[in-house]
Amino acid sequence: MVLPLAAAIALLSTLGVGDKAPPLKVGAIVKGKAVNLGKGVHVVEFWATWCGPCLKSIPHLSELAQKYKGKVDFTGVSVWETGADQLGRVRKFVTGMGAKMDYNVAFDGPAKAMDLGLMKAANQDSIPNAFLIKDGTILWIGHPMDGLEETIDRLLAGRFDLATAKAEAKRKVTEDAARDRREAAEAAALAAARAALARKDYQAGLRELDKIDASADKALAHYVLMTRFYTFARMGDPRLREAAKSVVAENGEDAEVLLTVVARDLIDPESKFPVVAYAAALTLAEGAVAISPKRPNVLDCYAAVLAKTGKAKEAADAEAKAVEYAKADPKFAPERLKVLLERLNALKSLRLSGAPGDHQL
Repeated sequence: MVLPLAAAIALLSTLGVGDKAPPLKVGAIVKGKAVNLGKGVHVVEFWATWCGPCLKSIPHLSELAQKYKGKVDFTGVSVWETGADQLGRVRKFVTGMGAKMDYNVAFDGPAKAMDLGLMKAANQDSIPNAFLIKDGTILWIGHPMDGLEETIDRLLAGRFDLATAKAEAKRKVTEDAARDRREAAEAAALAAARAALARKDYQAGLRELDKIDASADKALAHYVLMTRFYTFARMGDPRLREAAKSVVAENGEDAEVLLTVVARDLIDPESKFPVVAYAAALTLAEGAVAISPKRPNVLDCYAAVLAKTGKAKEAADAEAKAVEYAKADPKFAPERLKVLLERLNALKSLRLSGAPGDHQL
């Protein structure tokens, strides 16, 4: 039985550094010439008209094509185009780029010979992606703006070692596989955590969050930290105060906006957080003041939290400082200053009356 091309390649998906590349077989040459990958040094780069990162790499490839003119041939192969008249769209795009896309350009076409023969065969699933090929042998695979130029320089200078390149490629494959497994596990844990939290099963949600090691992903680490923090707040969990300290420490300088927004959220009656959340709000507000001790809006938030926690005198003092710094700032909005003054007067009245806290600003 003869397998379809895609199925046959799927069974032989071991193409990598040191292997022979298939010949360049495309649906159409859009610009420049067809090249013989079996002779000379070539860069084959895969891209698409809709791919934002690809558009950023085009000027870089043009610069490299000029730098290595006569020594290395560059060919961009359009893949994964969608919709009707794909070739027409590619031609229009390349024409519009003009000299900015200064190398050979081809369209893979319905047969997808290059996508299947190089990209899929080498287990590459993102673009832009480039292959460095010499005399038909693949020497390097990766993002065209991440190591391609340095590799070409080594090759042309006679300092390229294929054995080293193969070992490096093997290491990268191993790391990528480990990363993919980790990301899949993280995604599963996040989905489970969100589902549990949505049904207010907070303990189950926290257990799923604990499964996530986000040490290598700053954005994910921040999301997990804030999700855990808000979960503690909803539960009224005593760990909330320590979590608030972590939020302050994780965000560092220039994070007073986040800290004040979250602090106000915790004391907002409409948010319906338990009273234990007020202490966490105070930790956040204090963290914001430590970062920006003279910023009126930060001091205003601090005053609101102090008032909510029953510290009327301290709240009035903080609001007085907010007004002082606001008046000294010629760019501070007059209507906003009016609000601060109204809040200060309210806090002074609260202080003089000797009324208990839980005053909402």
